[in-house]
Amino acid sequence: MRIALVLLLVALATPHAAATHSETRSYVTAEGLAYIALATVVDCGSVAIGGTCFAVQAGESRVALQITDASGLPTAGNMQVTDASGATILSTIFCATTEADLPAGATHVHVALYDTALGIPACSLNAGGTTGTITAWFG
Repeated sequence: MRIALVLLLVALATPHAAATHSETRSYVTAEGLAYIALATVVDCGSVAIGGTCFAVQAGESRVALQITDASGLPTAGNMQVTDASGATILSTIFCATTEADLPAGATHVHVALYDTALGIPACSLNAGGTTGTITAWFG
């Protein structure tokens, strides 16, 4: 059990080591979406996706995400990467953490809590989350 915990912690720490920058946003939930305090939201222009948004900086080609819910339970998320026009160029649903290569032209990474009743068994005990943080590491 301890070995598994150590391996998990190492796996979570690895993408952060080479990060060019990281950001953390707080959330509270309502109907399965993360609503972020206005003071901490990155301006995403006219892109209208519920949740929080992180700006991709020049030269960044990878993102790692982690949702840390106050319940202590893994929480599902929906990541959508958009380009300058607001078009979604990458979308994925994940449980607690994910990593992805950013497609060429990526300008923003949007993250919303996902209603796990729709099908991620590993996160099924915490459908929609409670309150917590979403952290993004870019490299």
